[in-house]
Amino acid sequence: MYEFKAIEFLMIDDHPGDVRLTQEFFKEYKLANALNIIANADDTLAYLRHEGVYANAARPDIILCSFPLYQFYLDGVWDDIRRDACLREIPIVLLTGFEGEEATLDDLSSITCCVAKPLDFGRITEIVRHVNDLGVVVMCPHGRSRRMTKAVPA
Repeated sequence: MYEFKAIEFLMIDDHPGDVRLTQEFFKEYKLANALNIIANADDTLAYLRHEGVYANAARPDIILCSFPLYQFYLDGVWDDIRRDACLREIPIVLLTGFEGEEATLDDLSSITCCVAKPLDFGRITEIVRHVNDLGVVVMCPHGRSRRMTKAVPA
């Protein structure tokens, strides 16, 4: 018998519109996963190290990082993550503005996979396919009716 735990996402993005779209996606698709948002390098390291206001932060199972922050602002963060035995095991997903944008980077060694924004269900399942030990579980909360509210097209 399997035991399931909802994975924790850490999104590193300083663009309010992209953050809002991702939050709306999680809500629209009824994803029960935690989505924590960080907007800069200092807070990212503090979050991952459980420092200061992030002392009780959950360890993320996946880091979602926007391309501009990865490319321009977070060089030191990725070096620190690669040097830390616990942190380097966290998959890092690069959120690009368009397909192939990651080709402009010299080093993709810390990236698990790249997906174009905005996130949707297909892109989330693509992430799950690239990360070992992850899968998708469709669940009905206890005590909830299982009736369909809309017809499913054939």
